[in-house]
Amino acid sequence: MRSLSGWVTQPSLLRRLLFSQALLLAFLWWLLIAASAWQGVSDETLREETTGLRAIAVAAAALLDRPDALRAALLELEHERDEAAGADSPSRMRSFSVVHHGERLLFASRGLDDAVLRPHPPGVTELLAPLAAGEPIRWRVVTEQVQAADGQPVRVSELVPDGPLFLLLALRQQGGLVLPLLFSM
Repeated sequence: MRSLSGWVTQPSLLRRLLFSQALLLAFLWWLLIAASAWQGVSDETLREETTGLRAIAVAAAALLDRPDALRAALLELEHERDEAAGADSPSRMRSFSVVHHGERLLFASRGLDDAVLRPHPPGVTELLAPLAAGEPIRWRVVTEQVQAADGQPVRVSELVPDGPLFLLLALRQQGGLVLPLLFSM
């Protein structure tokens, strides 16, 4: 019987087969992880994940005549999003909200720079702007718009970090799938 050191150092067909199977399995896991992350990156998926924006815009339009109730509702939504993101979540790894009535700012998440606070066009757009007093971040902005009773648009925008930060956010949101795969590797 050969010793363990001899088995490790001497070439064999069994070791080469095991090594090639391990490489193939690792490649397939990474391919699955990349496909999962890419699904989280597409504009269509981003819009699907932010379907609640239209409901928020409708509620904001209905509460325009009651600014205290509108502010309380938007603060509660912000609090829920903060809890869902986790207390230890860095500000660069979370999404932010901005709500406008016409050109007037009704609500903005804490920590946003003035460059981000302008009204955004409906749909998915990109923006390069910093968090408050920070370096610029590439954002993907999803905006839904409804008409208020006064004819002015109510726009609700959600800003999500783009690029590597967005990929990390997508992987984090799909942690139920990705983390067990990474652990099994």
